[in-house]
Amino acid sequence: MPYAELGAVNFAPGQLPVEIILGKEGTQPFAIEATGVSRQHAKITIDQNGQWFLEDLGSLNGTFVRNEHDGSKHRVSRLAITPMTFIYLGPDNSLGCKFYARQAVVAGNFTAEMQYLVMRDQEVEEDLKKQEQKALLLRRIISGLTLIALGVSFLLPKEQTDLKMNLLRIGTILSSLYTIIYNPQTGRKKIVEKRNRLFDCPNPCCSRKLSSQDVKAMQCPGCKGKVKPNPRIQSSTTRKS
Repeated sequence: MPYAELGAVNFAPGQLPVEIILGKEGTQPFAIEATGVSRQHAKITIDQNGQWFLEDLGSLNGTFVRNEHDGSKHRVSRLAITPMTFIYLGPDNSLGCKFYARQAVVAGNFTAEMQYLVMRDQEVEEDLKKQEQKALLLRRIISGLTLIALGVSFLLPKEQTDLKMNLLRIGTILSSLYTIIYNPQTGRKKIVEKRNRLFDCPNPCCSRKLSSQDVKAMQCPGCKGKVKPNPRIQSSTTRKS
C-alpha cells in the first residue's frame, strides 16, 4: 500500500475546503507549547478537491518537511503535501513541534502512522540484512584472492624471488582492502542513522525517538499516545478518519 494512501483522511460532503492554522495560537486540535514555534507559525489548507497544502506564515524558525527517502529536512514556504507528510515547526528538538500532517485533522489517531513506521522498520531490517550479505560476499572474494596470491607464491621456484615477494605483497594488500575500501560498519551506521531520522513519535506533543521495539509494540513508551488538546478550540472540531 502506498504510504500516502495509508494515512488518507476522509471528509464528509460539504466539509471542504478546510484551513488549519498551526502554532501556539493556532486552530490545530492539539496544544503547541514549544518555545521555538510562533503563535501563528504555518497553515494547512485542504482544497475542494482534497489536495493538501502547507504554507509558512512568516515564522521566525521556519517550517520544514521531511524527505522520507533519507530523512533529511527541507525548509518550505508553500508546498503541496499529503496527509503523511512529516512537518517540523521550528527546530527538530524540544523547542519545536513535529508531526504528520494528518494529525492537524485527526489528532490522537496514530494507527496509520504506526503502521507506516512498522513498514519502514521492516525495510530497515531488510537493508541491514542485505548489508551483511554484501559484506560477507566481499569478504569471501577478498579472502579467496588473497589465498590464491599466497598459494601461487609458495608454488613458485626459489629463483623467482622477486615474483614471490610481489605475490606476497599483493596478498597482504588484498587482505587490507576489505577494511580500507569497504568498511561494513560504515554502511550499517548509515542505515541506522537514516532509521533514527525517520522514527519520530507521531504524537505532536512528544519529541521522543522510537526504537524498533517501540514500533513493533506500536506505542511510544513516553507519551503512550496521549495528546494534550488545544484549549483554544473545542474538541468537537477534531474529525475522525
